[in-house]
Amino acid sequence: MKEFSRWATGFFSINTIIITFFLIGMLFIMVFGGYLLSRKLRAATQVSLGIRHQINNVVWFVLLSVSMLFLQTAYSIMSYYNSQWEFSNVQFIILFFCLYNIRNGGIIAFNYILPLVKSYQYLVAGRIDNVWIYLLLLIILFLDITYVSNGGLTFNDSKKHYKLYLVTLFFFVIGWWGMLCVAFDFSPEEMGLKIIGFAVLASIIHFLYRFVRNIEKERASLERDVKIDELTGANNRAEFDKVKDQIFRSYDNKDQPLGIAMFDIDHFKQFNDQYGHTVGDGVLKETVRRVQKGLLDNQTGGELFRVGGEEFLIIFRDHSAKDVRKIMKSIRDAVAGELSDIEGRQLRINISCGITELKATDTNFSDLYNRVDSYLYQSKRQGRN
Repeated sequence: MKEFSRWATGFFSINTIIITFFLIGMLFIMVFGGYLLSRKLRAATQVSLGIRHQINNVVWFVLLSVSMLFLQTAYSIMSYYNSQWEFSNVQFIILFFCLYNIRNGGIIAFNYILPLVKSYQYLVAGRIDNVWIYLLLLIILFLDITYVSNGGLTFNDSKKHYKLYLVTLFFFVIGWWGMLCVAFDFSPEEMGLKIIGFAVLASIIHFLYRFVRNIEKERASLERDVKIDELTGANNRAEFDKVKDQIFRSYDNKDQPLGIAMFDIDHFKQFNDQYGHTVGDGVLKETVRRVQKGLLDNQTGGELFRVGGEEFLIIFRDHSAKDVRKIMKSIRDAVAGELSDIEGRQLRINISCGITELKATDTNFSDLYNRVDSYLYQSKRQGRN
């Protein structure tokens, strides 16, 4: 009881308030820095997607390394024992927060490597007396990290999810504080109090992040409503007009290719005239669904826009016209390959397509657009599909 009273007096104090704001500040800097990095990497179209992913992983690994070293230095100069160990909780919360919410290769690797490095340090220093218990706690920690990193825990607001979140959080902190207790001879009471402190801080961070995330989801939903075509789910014409010149400037006078394809639905007017506009809408939606699936299956990163009634345009960054031709042939065959069940009717959908790429003589995106538009109508005059 005395131990709890001493801990409570130390925990519910100005030091804890300072530590909490310190933790929030560090997480904000890391998440905001990661967001800026992601934007920079997305804009760096001259670098391949795989290399950009690797750069992102390395940067997050370095970010976590620097933050852990900074916290190690910070709590090594703290004058109060309890406050010093509370900074360990800050480290664990940052590790779990990044693992749970960001979960890229660099973060996952760091979560595996840090316990191994610490274990080696404790082993060399002769701190691990009970090797088997320590090893069991390390295995528990690794299993928990593996479960979270493999997608066993994904963010949502359901009660089931929150219970699962608490379970994984519990095993994460049990693994870490259990290893520290073995290495530094904490009593079970002290270990329990450290875990309570961790739970309080982690809960504050979790609910703050969930609050901010929900606000961001609402903002993203409003933004999506503005740029997405309501009927088909493709990007709308307003979004195309917004990004086309930016994309052109990104690729103009550069070695990386920029391919585009324009397609429309063959005899679309007949669907409307013969079966009604409800079926016509269904044909549009089914066509977009199959095209989007084809883009995903081919891992193209293609951006699909509805630019007219039944006309669509796809922008393929870092793809030549030759690359686009192969992709669009695959998508065309997938669209026409099976009958589509639309409003109880079995219908076959065919598309015609025009393809081009950025040329040195193009002065703006309109040159590209007009050329691919003319190629589309050439395709239709030569027999469609």
